[in-house]
Amino acid sequence: RRAPRGAIGVLGVMTLVGLAGAAGLRASFDGPRIQRELVEQVSARLDRRLEISGGLSLSVLPVPAVAARGVTLSGAGGQGEFAAIELARVSVAVLPLLAGRLVVREVRLESPRVTLRRQVDGRTDFDDLLGPSGRPARAHPPHGGLAVEIAELDIRDGRVEWHDARTGRRLEASGVTASARGRGRAEPAPVRLQARV
Repeated sequence: RRAPRGAIGVLGVMTLVGLAGAAGLRASFDGPRIQRELVEQVSARLDRRLEISGGLSLSVLPVPAVAARGVTLSGAGGQGEFAAIELARVSVAVLPLLAGRLVVREVRLESPRVTLRRQVDGRTDFDDLLGPSGRPARAHPPHGGLAVEIAELDIRDGRVEWHDARTGRRLEASGVTASARGRGRAEPAPVRLQARV
């Protein structure tokens, strides 16, 4: 059974609009400016130094995605290195934007490494990243802002180190692979995790 001509025409128009929008998005993308703003925001809000040595790049097909290479985040006050990521890639869904929702289709982190430290007095180098409850602080969108959802998270070939000055112990987990697939805004996403300790 053949598809109605009207449906084919609508699909054709949608395809052309999508391609035109993708071309416009690529033309207006200013990687250096966005990178500067990111660095400034992280410095102002976290008092940590963010560096992206490989810069930002944009791809528009099959879905819009921004990739950052050579990402490093310092410890509190800009001291030392807290985390480094070889490649971070974020892709978004287009249609939900029309409904005022920002749906991140995938966040992919390749070869991330994180070094966690506890001092003799019990303080850690990530205390400043935790909220009053001891859990990561949640950011709420301002009134009228986009509601943000993350549909999928993939971590590949990660490494986590724990340095404990209090006990003198040092632990390392390598080959860390994790994935989470969201089921909706109200339901927590199941997480799969593998690592070598």
